[in-house]
Formats: sequence, structure tokens, C-alpha cells
Amino acid sequence: MHAAGESSPGNLQPGTYAVVLSTTAPELVLLACKLAAQGVPHVAVKENDGDYAGQLTAIGVQPERRSKLRRLFSSLPLLR
Repeated sequence: MHAAGESSPGNLQPGTYAVVLSTTAPELVLLACKLAAQGVPHVAVKENDGDYAGQLTAIGVQPERRSKLRRLFSSLPLLR
């Protein structure tokens, strides 16, 4: 959820929800590359200390219509 807060532009409409999806570390890096290539505004969150310092751990994407983001995220399962 940290990434959702980092990527939020603020002043969100009522009924805006954060969705948490699950993936592996290598797939997360690939997703960040795809988002950048498609020009999708996002925030890459990296761990800042400990054993995983510098590792990409989450990506936050600004709220957008599902139709724009579906093809990038449809293969990722919801985190349960």
C-alpha cells in the first residue's frame, strides 16, 4: 500500500480504491520497464536498508481507467 500513497496525485475522487497485485522480483523489474516504455506514470519503490537495500519492492501507478492499464496488469493475481 505504500506505493499507492507514493504515486497518488492527491485529491482523488470518492470511490477510488488501491489494488494490490502479486508478482516476483524479476517480473516487477520487467513491469517497471514496460510502464516506462508505454509512458505510464508510476513510482518505483526501492528498499532503502538491510539485505534488500536498493531492490525494487513495489510499483505505484496513478489512478487511471481500467481500459488503459488492463493489458499491463491482467496477468498479475490479486494479493490475498
